[in-house]
Amino acid sequence: MTARVLVVDDIPANVKLLEARLSAEYFDVITASCGAEAIEICQRGECDIVLLDDGFQHRRLARDFDLVLLDATEPFGFDHLLPRGTLREPVAGLRRAQAVVLSRADMIDAAAREAAPSQTRVRVSKYSALRAGSRLRSQAA
Repeated sequence: MTARVLVVDDIPANVKLLEARLSAEYFDVITASCGAEAIEICQRGECDIVLLDDGFQHRRLARDFDLVLLDATEPFGFDHLLPRGTLREPVAGLRRAQAVVLSRADMIDAAAREAAPSQTRVRVSKYSALRAGSRLRSQAA
């Protein structure tokens, strides 16, 4: 039996992309465009895994694994929270993540891509250390 994955995102293009990629790997994919719809699906027991866009800042959500994607072109959101910058919460919040992935790494030059994981680690450590066992890697996507 394959896992049933619930993809929750309010951007249809993101949902379609994840649905296509996960289906290609033989996952059964269920989609929801909002939290209320996702809660109903979960309450009916129709999914095994939930991939939730923008769930990291909702601390009251129960979770097994926090994966944070940082945009490699500006991983720290111009050093400010919304609306002045693009951060949704302070960088120190990354200490709660089990893994941090630098997305859009293909948008930066090779030297910057090579240096990005260690530079990001140093920057994050100024605010708080990533938890023991956390991983940071650069991913071209």
